[in-house]
Amino acid sequence: DWYFREWLSALHLKQARIVDLTGWSKGKVSKLYNGDATYTRDIVNEVARAIHIRPFELLLHPEDAMAIRRLRESAVT
Repeated sequence: DWYFREWLSALHLKQARIVDLTGWSKGKVSKLYNGDATYTRDIVNEVARAIHIRPFELLLHPEDAMAIRRLRESAVT
């Protein structure tokens, strides 16, 4: 599953902001947020682009994604 709801919470974003960023209807965003609609690769890519994260990160809890980012950064330095 994906972590759309958790990412919005972690980034302090409201559903209305996703509507603004993607041009999707309020209904579509609400259904995705509440798990009443299935997501596709295109939806994951568009959400990721809109909130400036990598698409695969939407498939991880934000805490896990951030831990991977920190690990990657520490390996580089």
